[in-house]
Amino acid sequence: MPHPPPDAATTGDAAAPRQTRKPVVVVIDDQMSIAEVIAFALRQYGMKTEVAFDGLTGIEAVRRLRPDAVVADILMPGLDGIELAKALREVSPEPLLILMSGDLEAVRAASKSFTGARAILDKPVPVRALVHYLKSLLPAA
Repeated sequence: MPHPPPDAATTGDAAAPRQTRKPVVVVIDDQMSIAEVIAFALRQYGMKTEVAFDGLTGIEAVRRLRPDAVVADILMPGLDGIELAKALREVSPEPLLILMSGDLEAVRAASKSFTGARAILDKPVPVRALVHYLKSLLPAA
């Protein structure tokens, strides 16, 4: 029985076709429908996603997956988005962080504290704009 030809990953041959890795994004929001819609849109644009519905589960997902980006709500019960941002600083490598909230005061508070967020967006987030923003920042997105 013939064997398939080796690819660049196994031979190191730069001329062989190279598989690109899909960017991984963890979406964290206690509003399940919002998290699912964002994750669905990101998958439609070729990204791998994991959804968490609270900050603690989100941190666990980040530690396990080492994602390229995290999209998180600011106002969540338990570990909120600002506390989540602080916890992400302890995760190496630190993923790109985008925070979002429908509460103007939460957005202002996040803006004043050092969150390390690349962007702080108002909800409802235009999903297509979020996808294009992530694609512009992430490699091979």
